[in-house]
Amino acid sequence: MRIGIVGAGIVGLATAAALAAAGHEVRCYDSGEPMAARSLGETRIFRTAHAEPGMVELALRAQRSWQRWEKQFGTRLVDPVTTVLNGAEATVRATAMQAAGAPFSLRDDAAGLGLPASDPRGPFLVDAGGGVINVTAAGCGLRETLGSQVRAHDLVRGVDVLGADHVRIAADSGAWDCHAALLLAGAGTPALAAAVGIGGVPHGRWHSHRFTFALRDASARPPCWLERSESWRAGVTSYQHLVGPGRWAVGASVPDADSAWELGRDGTRNRAEDIVRAYVAEQVDGVVPDVLDTISCDSMNLGDGLGFGRSGPVLALWGDNLMKLAPLLGELLASAALDRDREVRDDDVPHLVATE
Repeated sequence: MRIGIVGAGIVGLATAAALAAAGHEVRCYDSGEPMAARSLGETRIFRTAHAEPGMVELALRAQRSWQRWEKQFGTRLVDPVTTVLNGAEATVRATAMQAAGAPFSLRDDAAGLGLPASDPRGPFLVDAGGGVINVTAAGCGLRETLGSQVRAHDLVRGVDVLGADHVRIAADSGAWDCHAALLLAGAGTPALAAAVGIGGVPHGRWHSHRFTFALRDASARPPCWLERSESWRAGVTSYQHLVGPGRWAVGASVPDADSAWELGRDGTRNRAEDIVRAYVAEQVDGVVPDVLDTISCDSMNLGDGLGFGRSGPVLALWGDNLMKLAPLLGELLASAALDRDREVRDDDVPHLVATE
């Protein structure tokens, strides 16, 4: 079969790789460079810690998929430094992890955890299966595997359903007829999906920014940290993780008024940087509060949410925080594209929004 994929982020590339491995002809289009939009950045957090047992189970399956990629690409892709989540959410997620059989511990103090802060507020959930995803290595492995099947700087302007097994993709490089298509284009998905009759895709967009700082101890290897206590300021939470030796990334929730799309990327970045620098200076004493680097992208503000829709031979997937699930989502989407009767079901992806 010929399968077209719109969007060469981590999920698009993962899906293309799964289809190509099964012997299908694939074209994976991207309007810019692959992995340069929502998949941008050297590292991300992997965690099994979720609030719902079904999502924990999904993450455990994704963990095995990451391990298969590690064998395929011959390199470590998830550095098992563990992930720590603190605050009131810790007990809720511990309950979900226990129900799903994921390894964890729950404790009242942070002694011995290696967090870059002297007095964080508990309780603390230690996700033994968590760690740092090497995004750069994963992207390089996928691109090397797919070769010319990835079509960079080739904007898809339209997708038309011409029959039960006939889709035409209109791109800058020309039209291509295929048997099925997957819309995994991030901000471009809503318009493409609506044009083929897939509804329910969120149109809202928010600017998201992550800042890199220097660790005071360049040799330290702290765990990934989801700071959910709001002990610094009500409504402000953060995620933090290693980017590389001595380099520590911090992203934070900010008020909607400071992340509104209408403010533009520069405006929201400046506001977010002011908040994050103040937070780091006052709360994260193991980090020098001077910004070394910034990663900016857009999000749907869905948290761990994701949705799925189908219209005949065209499938669409949307959501946020999909990096940690990418290899598994690629496998599931490839199967759904090939088997029209096999939807990506609720038992595959809990709480999935499904539209037809």
